[in-house]
Amino acid sequence: MERAAHLLDLAPLTEERQARSGARLARRLGLLLQRLAPAGFPALSNDSDGTPELGVPLEEERLLERTIDGERVEVRLLRHRLEGGGRWTFAPSVTTAVNGLYARFGYGWFGDNLPVGLFRGSVLGIQYWQWVGLLLFVVLAGLFAGLLGRGLGWLLSRLARLTRWTWDDRISSRLRAPLGLMAWAWLLALSGPLLYLDANVREAIGRGQTFLLLLSVGWMLLRVIDAGAEEMQTRFAARGDRVGQSMIPIGRRILKPVVGGIVLIVALQNAGLNVSGLLAGLGIGGLALALAGKTTLENLFGSITIAFDRPFRVGDWVQVGEHAGTVEDVGLRSTRIRTIERTLVTIPNGQLADARVQNFTARDRMRLAATFTLRYETTLDQLRYLVDAFKRYLIAHPRVWPEFHRVRFVGYNASSVDIEVFVYLTTTDFHEFTGLREEILFELGRRVQQAGVQFAFGSQTLYLGQDRPPDPARAEEIGASVRERLERGDLWMPEPPPPAPAPGTKSSGGRP
Repeated sequence: MERAAHLLDLAPLTEERQARSGARLARRLGLLLQRLAPAGFPALSNDSDGTPELGVPLEEERLLERTIDGERVEVRLLRHRLEGGGRWTFAPSVTTAVNGLYARFGYGWFGDNLPVGLFRGSVLGIQYWQWVGLLLFVVLAGLFAGLLGRGLGWLLSRLARLTRWTWDDRISSRLRAPLGLMAWAWLLALSGPLLYLDANVREAIGRGQTFLLLLSVGWMLLRVIDAGAEEMQTRFAARGDRVGQSMIPIGRRILKPVVGGIVLIVALQNAGLNVSGLLAGLGIGGLALALAGKTTLENLFGSITIAFDRPFRVGDWVQVGEHAGTVEDVGLRSTRIRTIERTLVTIPNGQLADARVQNFTARDRMRLAATFTLRYETTLDQLRYLVDAFKRYLIAHPRVWPEFHRVRFVGYNASSVDIEVFVYLTTTDFHEFTGLREEILFELGRRVQQAGVQFAFGSQTLYLGQDRPPDPARAEEIGASVRERLERGDLWMPEPPPPAPAPGTKSSGGRP
């Protein structure tokens, strides 16, 4: 650099400053020319005497002229005429402007202290020393971002412990890594001004930063989905809702790819990639997939409908069509029911969502209905006694629902007189119901025995005897009575007569 300093016109500087600052000025000027004119100086004249230019003195040659951020930057050479030829140096105006230009367009401390060889080559518009700086910056920024993410995660966890909820504890413990990635993306943006990178390189780093920020946001959303799924799983388990528990993995498997795909497409779009073709391909592929997997999608939406509508839970006794049994599993495609014959019936969720489902486990109480068929020899007083005894026993029973109970003599059957019993028992367990039903039927049967009444059974009794002739005198008496009542209008055929008008009102003369 001492030799290069001889190409500078150091006349504006004192001799003391020339010796001290000449090499540094030459180094800075070389770095400035390399940065401001990376393609060289094609307009520089090959004539040793220079080429006259408009607006430039004859003793000067314009080496570089650029406008940066609205400011015109010009570097000129000055010819010194000597015996036997001439010598070109940089003009005095360049010497006085080097430090100001270097402060704006130079490399700062790095340009003054790093080896010059690191500035003479570049890859992808980034000089060797900048590559080394980027590598060190990425590593150090990653370490610092990791510590920062852990610190923010710890702070969020401490704040979450102050609340009475549990979902925020699950979320805060999962946000450390995404927060670290977000902090790392923000720190990468500082590499541009610190390493004096060019504008196009800074733009590329900015796109990369946006891409990483969007990825960190997507990562956070996926962690929130996981935490929310675990929280709902815990709540469903506490309530014993096995259908809800089985639906949580389904919802997680559907929601995470959708959220991840949306975030990835937005990140790629902001990174400068054209995702129109990708979206068109996804649309066509989605249409083809929907047509090819119509039944699968139908079952998938059926499982979602079951999850939200909740017609049954795992462990419930249900009847679907001709199949009745215990629900063992609700999957993404189908539901499995264990029948009373211990066979396993698999029903697609698409069909199940449209089917009529009868849930026996959902009953709040169970019905007991019985008909007591008694022999025709039973007297009316015995029937009244049994109706009264049945009512008194059922009303006093602690497991009979007091809001509704019915004991009625319901009629004369072909071979019996019948008393109907209809009550609800306050239980939802079928095994317990059968025990209560047995107890009640035993007690009601005992009261039938106490009344001296016997149960009838389906039979016919054939009586053999000689028919008595009809009584002609009685028939004639009835005939005369009917004719007399018919003449008076007192025979209720085909309809009963209208009611008599109230006192003080006028008859309308006919039925309303």
